[in-house]
Amino acid sequence: MMLFKRIHVMHTIKNILIVSVVLLFSCNNLPKTTKLDVQVDWPEFMKKNRREIKYIPSGWKDAPYFGNAMLGSMLYVKPQKRANNPKAQESKRLRLHVSRADVHGHLPTYEYGWTAHSRNRFEIGDFDLELKGTIQSIDWTQDLWNAELKGTITTNKGAVEIRHYVHADDMIIVTDITGKGEEGNCEWKWTPAEAKSGRGGSPSNEERKAKFIQMYGDVFANVKVPPKNPRPKTKRSQGINTATQNLFGGGQFATAWKEIKYNNTRRLIVSIENTYPEAEATEKAIQNVQQFAKREKTQSDELHANWWHKYYKQSFVSIPDRTIENYYWHMIYTLGCNSRSGRVFTSTQGLWYFNNGWPYATNDWNTEAVLWPVYTANRLDLGKPLVEYLHKNTQTLINNVKPAEWREDCAFLHITTALDMIGEMDQDARYSQLYGCLPWVLSNCWLQYRYSMDESILRETVYPLLRRSLNLYSKLLVDEKGVLHLPKGYSPETGVYKDSNFDLALIKWSCHTLLEINKILEANDPLAPKWQDILNRLEEYPISKKNGYAYGKKDGKVIGPSNHRHASHLLMIYPLRLVTTEDEQKRELLEKSVDHFRNLDERLPAMVTSHAGPMAAALERGDWALKEINDLIPDLHPSGLWHPNTICLEASLGGVTTVQEMALQSWGDVIRVFPAMPDEWKDFTFHNYRGEGAFLVSATRKYGTTEFVRIKSLAGAPCKIRPGFKSDTKVYSNSAIKPKEIEIGVFELKLKKGEEAILWTGNKAPECVIKPIQN
Repeated sequence: MMLFKRIHVMHTIKNILIVSVVLLFSCNNLPKTTKLDVQVDWPEFMKKNRREIKYIPSGWKDAPYFGNAMLGSMLYVKPQKRANNPKAQESKRLRLHVSRADVHGHLPTYEYGWTAHSRNRFEIGDFDLELKGTIQSIDWTQDLWNAELKGTITTNKGAVEIRHYVHADDMIIVTDITGKGEEGNCEWKWTPAEAKSGRGGSPSNEERKAKFIQMYGDVFANVKVPPKNPRPKTKRSQGINTATQNLFGGGQFATAWKEIKYNNTRRLIVSIENTYPEAEATEKAIQNVQQFAKREKTQSDELHANWWHKYYKQSFVSIPDRTIENYYWHMIYTLGCNSRSGRVFTSTQGLWYFNNGWPYATNDWNTEAVLWPVYTANRLDLGKPLVEYLHKNTQTLINNVKPAEWREDCAFLHITTALDMIGEMDQDARYSQLYGCLPWVLSNCWLQYRYSMDESILRETVYPLLRRSLNLYSKLLVDEKGVLHLPKGYSPETGVYKDSNFDLALIKWSCHTLLEINKILEANDPLAPKWQDILNRLEEYPISKKNGYAYGKKDGKVIGPSNHRHASHLLMIYPLRLVTTEDEQKRELLEKSVDHFRNLDERLPAMVTSHAGPMAAALERGDWALKEINDLIPDLHPSGLWHPNTICLEASLGGVTTVQEMALQSWGDVIRVFPAMPDEWKDFTFHNYRGEGAFLVSATRKYGTTEFVRIKSLAGAPCKIRPGFKSDTKVYSNSAIKPKEIEIGVFELKLKKGEEAILWTGNKAPECVIKPIQN
């Protein structure tokens, strides 16, 4: 009996040893841990991407800018005429231009004109630092990591040290100055802007009124000149200055400011508030200044910096091109300035409004494209305001519909709106047949859902509004011998066509998406068969044999594309992805269409490349996509902003979207890693990029080969991934996850919520380290 026990124990020990040896051998071929080793010294990395300003900025094209998704600021030098020589100029004035994104008019549309005249944005004003001497030089650093400006202004009579930021949390703009020499006595002077529209063509006399009616429609038969708003009222009380601007259409906005001394430093604290229909802005602005002034200076500075530090760390990317990497992170900073939950969605110019001809949000490309980078960048908070405003203004979107009887089941978003989204279908005759703005912005909201898997977005916003927007299209479709046609539809910036590709793509996308949402929410919608019928019978996309996808048809002929800066006729390629390279028979058509669009308008490369770049990446043409970025960046101004005349924000951001599409794509339920890397980018690293299905993805590429891919599930959604390895794919995780190859190069992973896995290939496991590329 004892012998038997001995033999049993020896046998057990032998088995344990064998298993241990096997495990030891296996571990040598597995990553040491499922947790990545993230070796990013963030302050040092962002220091490389800061902006050094060694010149004298003279306006928005080269000024540093700041913002908190409501308040914005810019700093530049405003030249003055010499007292003894009016023809000459000298620089003795530092200008602090301030803005607030939600300040706009509230006049009745039909009485005073479309949005640009009745509901236009208003410029706020400027603080000028009146210097004693003439500015000789500027040495500034725009520190992205702390979202602040530091530096020196040198004059012929001394110098001023400056520190400036727009507080991330509080409605406060902060400027610290320390004067040296005679500049110790320089003073701030407030100059309010006139509260008026920058759009020309106001019906100021009978001749202009006739032209106004002819251009914008007979609904303005009784149009009036928008009244002048009263001059702002200034007041000083308890050490706080205020300038209150009451508006003829109701409500008010107000600026409040106060200076506080810390030894030799003077801190200018500015707040801007806006209220409608109540006239409470002044009291709110004063309270903001008072509360901020009571707080410890270091505490306020730290709260501001901490917000930005957390914001940057949401994802990381390092690019093997110093110029592009610097541009990328400057644009990530720009996004953080412009949008976040509870504040505003981004209008055409973003925060930094100067009185000009685009005093509104433009919803036929600008509103959509400015948000394309936020989803992959894992900054979903920046995409929430668009969802919030659409939800809040649902009844307004219904009221925009005409004829009135269609409001029972339809909704409509006009091309030009203020943040309140008021804009009836006939408020501008030029665009009375532009029906696609609402479904297009809803495609962004659909992405907000897909990247978060938050079903409340579908239930409360996307489903009800997309259903109504498709109902509007349904009322316009005509059955011709069993085929459904749209007789007339406006394709943005081109004209009105039958079966415009812009509309056909949005109709098809709306039907597909509604059918999918119907399944997700188990809604059993009685309209589902109708949506399927539209898909089955809708006219095919008009195609030009020579140039690919066209604008549409006129008099039975396929039209265009010709000289065109808008890719509205190519939405089926990007961002809707209704036609993709998965259908090899379509590749030639896709490449022909994108290539022709890219060469349409050489005058506006930034506007064209910002859409052509992501499309090239969608076609998995990395070298082509890189060329688009390299064409884009030189067209931007030194500030990183773009346009010949005024700010057009989405064009600046196009290269960010392109970089992301080169590194990670997730559509058709498959996550694609490094799908469009250019030949010259042998190394590339990204960490916590986000994919559809709420997955966080990290990957490193070295010497032209992917080393590893880490994927983490945040929602437990089905996971299909194409890691792009050239040989067998191996998986390591804390649970028994085995990759199942469901098609060539595409693997299915059964990840539960919170689980993650590392994918790799080869005989030796890589070190799973995320760190900046040395360039």
